[in-house]
Amino acid sequence: MKLSRLRSRCVKMTEIKLNIKCLDSDDQMLSSDLKHSVKDVKLQIEREWESHPQPSDQRLVYAGKLLQDSSILEEVLRLTDARDENDAFTIHLVCR
Repeated sequence: MKLSRLRSRCVKMTEIKLNIKCLDSDDQMLSSDLKHSVKDVKLQIEREWESHPQPSDQRLVYAGKLLQDSSILEEVLRLTDARDENDAFTIHLVCR
């Protein structure tokens, strides 16, 4: 891929799709911003998820790693894995 296309793709990708997988319910697609923290995503899950799990009860796992609340999505997601801006990043949700 040409460097200019790669740069333009990275600049465009600020809003991303997250495919949230949970063992005891259906997957859910969320939209988020790369500048959001993991805590922001947990709050969004609490608002939009049917069972409204408290952020303190949520554990989010990406690429086999437990995500810390203070982490920024842009820093933890492997952006090079996205084929285009419509690709979703899969995050696993475990609730206590």
